[in-house]
Amino acid sequence: MTQALSFDSQRVESARQAEPHRRLRDSFHEPPTDEILAATAHELRLPLSHIKGLVTSLRRTDVEWDDNTRREFIEEIDLETDRLAQVVESLLTTSTPDGGCSVTEHCQ
Repeated sequence: MTQALSFDSQRVESARQAEPHRRLRDSFHEPPTDEILAATAHELRLPLSHIKGLVTSLRRTDVEWDDNTRREFIEEIDLETDRLAQVVESLLTTSTPDGGCSVTEHCQ
């Protein structure tokens, strides 16, 4: 009985000592959630702030924009909207359990 108790306490001690190493190993496989959220927020805010700035500029009543500038602003808004759509699609794709089929697509 003493030998069995000793064996169990050795297994417990071995597992306790291995825990920090397991956490360290696992941390290399999965980036911390805070880093993922920060990167995601940045990828969403960048095109949104660009779109907002351009639209706000176009709506100003104290400035007369020439047709060429207005056209350039609208083209930039279109590009940033596409970029934002790509970011959202990427988020939806990577958030699926298998990572291979987005929520907006029909999975086969």
